[in-house]
Amino acid sequence: MKVAIACVADSKTKYLYQSLRLALSLKQLNSMHELTLFVGIFPGVEDYFVSALSALGARVSLLPVYSEVHGPSNKMQILRHPDLMEFDYIVMCDCDIVFVREFDEIFERQGVQAKIADLKTLPDVTLRSVFTFANRKYPLEQYRSTLDDLPIIRYCNAGFLAISQNIFSSFVDRWFFWNDQLLARRDLLKQSVFFTDQASLALVIDEFGDDFIELGVEMNYPIHAPAARYPESVRSASATVLHYHDAVNPMTGGLKYCIDGCQNEAVEAINDRIMTCDQMRRGPVFWDYIYSEAETRYEDDEFRMDRRGLLSLIMDRCKPKSILDFGCGADPLIAKLSFQDYLGVDFSREAVERAKNEVSAGRFMVSDIRQCVEYKAELVIVLDVLPYVGSHEEYNAIIERAVAASTDWVLVSGLMSRSDREGSFATEYYENVEDTLRRHNKLNFVKIGSAAGQDFFLGESAS
Repeated sequence: MKVAIACVADSKTKYLYQSLRLALSLKQLNSMHELTLFVGIFPGVEDYFVSALSALGARVSLLPVYSEVHGPSNKMQILRHPDLMEFDYIVMCDCDIVFVREFDEIFERQGVQAKIADLKTLPDVTLRSVFTFANRKYPLEQYRSTLDDLPIIRYCNAGFLAISQNIFSSFVDRWFFWNDQLLARRDLLKQSVFFTDQASLALVIDEFGDDFIELGVEMNYPIHAPAARYPESVRSASATVLHYHDAVNPMTGGLKYCIDGCQNEAVEAINDRIMTCDQMRRGPVFWDYIYSEAETRYEDDEFRMDRRGLLSLIMDRCKPKSILDFGCGADPLIAKLSFQDYLGVDFSREAVERAKNEVSAGRFMVSDIRQCVEYKAELVIVLDVLPYVGSHEEYNAIIERAVAASTDWVLVSGLMSRSDREGSFATEYYENVEDTLRRHNKLNFVKIGSAAGQDFFLGESAS
């Protein structure tokens, strides 16, 4: 069969990177069916995210925003993609899931399939008011919530929803109908308005009650809750789909291990794939993720203090009128120094947006260093950049660009040997940076310091 897996990544880095984890996990499944991932995005997504998703096999589609007042409802918009009509089965899911084994068995049955919610996120009194508003009889509480093990109606989290084509169109039409009704009456949900899409899902699943099939916890296994919340029946389940929410390592892009270790083998398997995936561990995609998730305050970072101190000394000595900072990052070294004209360049949109707040008097642009051929400055800075580039070709090209862009000085740091530093960021050693710099005789490079495995060189124009 042809099976569509569909999610919406919005235009936010967090969800875009989640969709990359999803795409990567889908590629390793040994399914007997043809699985196609659809990722819906909204305006404002950088091309490098689209390219990374496409490289992992996803079909990326620009969607109109469905609701300006309720963000979670926007993930429903992917269900209106016209190409989904070509598929035998459609699975709508959140971006923050990963597949750890195939799930072909669910496609053997027709209907709508979902797992009952982990928790009773909507109080009974609120759900009753929703059904009263819809003029529908309140259903029997014949199910149990996953984590708090309480009686509950067919109330499902919309994080994993499988729908066969024979009811797909009618089911989607009715879900949008009820969601529109509840968005127009947000007072019904009061402080629980965040769960509007789940409340409307409860209404449409009730309408399609004869077609509903409950999925087990393995098809939407939560790994984000404290260990004490997991009943034994949940801990002993072997997950097929991990739903991780914010259980991620903000410095690596991987998932956090479960506190009680129940799904750690599956977590380790997906983390190993992430660590070796160039689309997720290299370039602006990875650094967007790092800058969006991690704190970027460096007051306690000795290496940063070394770099800033060195830059301060160079500024005092050379007194450059113009500065070009290649790979400026989210918190540029220039932030607390005096300057006349400063241009910071970084290929990460997240870095540039945050840098603008740190250095309001400077100018910034999102660009690959190698593409900035029209820019020149008296002082060009390339600090803590070279160890993280993805190829020897790129490594050489960045140094060539820095030398070509400089009219007077280049301040550069790089590795003198293979780095044994531990951490989240993939570092590469291509050659001794001093040997590289010797080949660029436009400037005379002199070693001026060392810190954290990198040596610093100042190149000065012979003229």
